[in-house]
Amino acid sequence: MKFHRNTASAIMFAAALSLTACSAGGEKTDVTQRAPKETEAGMGELISELKGEEAKEPMKGDNQALVEIGTAQELEQFRDRVNEGEAALDAVLTADIDLSSVCGADAGNWVPFEEYNGVFDGGGHEISGLYIEAEEGDGALFQTIGYTGIVKDLGIAGARIQVPGTAAALAIRNEGIVENCYSRDGQLKGHEAMGLLRESAEESSVSGCYVTGSVEGKDRAAGIVGFTYSAELSGCRNEAGIITTEQSGCAAGIAGSVQNSRVENCSNSGTVDGAWDTGGVIGGASEQSMITGCCNTAAVTGKGRTAGIAAMLGQSVIDRCYNTGSVSGVNAVAGILAMTKGSTPQTKCVVANCFNRGEISADQLCAGISLGGNCVIVNNYSRGSVLSGNNGIYGAAGLSDRGGIMSGDEVETFLYNSYSACTLSEKAGGLSYSDTMTEMDSVFYQSDTAVGYYFNRRDGVQDKSFAVSEEQLTGREILDQLNAYVDGHPALPEGCAEGAEEVVLDKWKAGNDGYPVFEWE
Repeated sequence: MKFHRNTASAIMFAAALSLTACSAGGEKTDVTQRAPKETEAGMGELISELKGEEAKEPMKGDNQALVEIGTAQELEQFRDRVNEGEAALDAVLTADIDLSSVCGADAGNWVPFEEYNGVFDGGGHEISGLYIEAEEGDGALFQTIGYTGIVKDLGIAGARIQVPGTAAALAIRNEGIVENCYSRDGQLKGHEAMGLLRESAEESSVSGCYVTGSVEGKDRAAGIVGFTYSAELSGCRNEAGIITTEQSGCAAGIAGSVQNSRVENCSNSGTVDGAWDTGGVIGGASEQSMITGCCNTAAVTGKGRTAGIAAMLGQSVIDRCYNTGSVSGVNAVAGILAMTKGSTPQTKCVVANCFNRGEISADQLCAGISLGGNCVIVNNYSRGSVLSGNNGIYGAAGLSDRGGIMSGDEVETFLYNSYSACTLSEKAGGLSYSDTMTEMDSVFYQSDTAVGYYFNRRDGVQDKSFAVSEEQLTGREILDQLNAYVDGHPALPEGCAEGAEEVVLDKWKAGNDGYPVFEWE
């Protein structure tokens, strides 16, 4: 949470910094990270007090009172003041606002806030009638929410934005805080289209937001945000239909590209239809990102690299995520993770504590959990179906295989403490479709679902190791072995991506049908 200035005294200012500098567990908060930008303002307040003058906030005019906004005309006037230099004015909506009198097919396009650095409190109200149909540029309510900007408790209803650049209901760029905002029943179209934000920049956060309606981009489309860079995204959900129309388009239910960011407790229930790097939650995550507590329950369709959670992963972690939606494509399709890129044996990706119950299908190359190389796949299960058209060298795998786009020849992939009881296509591997795993331990597949734990379609070689019966899986035998592994392995192997140290293997319990499930389900 961002720090707000206390003008009472310099002592109170210093005390506030010291009391709020660290969160529980000793982690730095936004207060600590952003304090240098606030210090100058705090010194200005101290000097003003010593001089007996009233302190003025930077970027504000003489009138610093909270601006109440209850009509479209008042919102226009407020925007004009912000765009003319009073960028840090605070405002609160006092009523729902219909913009049809100031923008529309006849009235013209909405002119966005250029850069906003104050607190914009929607007060639980909605702005309806947002309209932008332009032949150039981007379109959104705000162009930029600045570093000290906060937009909260705001709804946008029925936005109509069609532009050649980026269409987003709330803002093109977020450098601040966005919380408890939504866009419902919008129609957003552009070369890129995002339900709320195009990008969320370093140290920014987005929380408690949702989107419904339709989001259609030629090249990229995402339900909440297109790109995040060292940002936090939490508690958001997408119910909108997400689609890209170009042959190389990337689509995601929550976020398109995630770099050095945390995505937590987000869910997608809107259909996602893309071409490459199509994910129910994330298109691609890299640079020590953490994807945790997320789920997809909708249909996800792509051509290459398509997954229920993340299409592509590099030096990052997926933890406690699940997919129950159908996931289909031509090549490289998986329930959780489709492919890895850029990871090494020293910075392995991690897929932990995840499950798939959806129907996974591809012309060739599909798996219930992951197709990632240089990856640790631990404490997962797959119970849906994994069906390959067998139109290439590779077929279907109940859990995983070591695919990936790697810079070198050295690839290490580990499969631990997981099981598969999927419906599998003919001549599929119960665990993997090849025998190239670096190491496997405490892994099981239901014997009547596959010809072996792997099946080499080139020469017909198969291996029935790790096969167990349905009775073993639904009794306590395998459940006890899974929990014994958890008890004996408090940490992941060395060489995992940064962030893996916070992963704790979850305990198992018997589900309603006797098959092992996680205690948190």
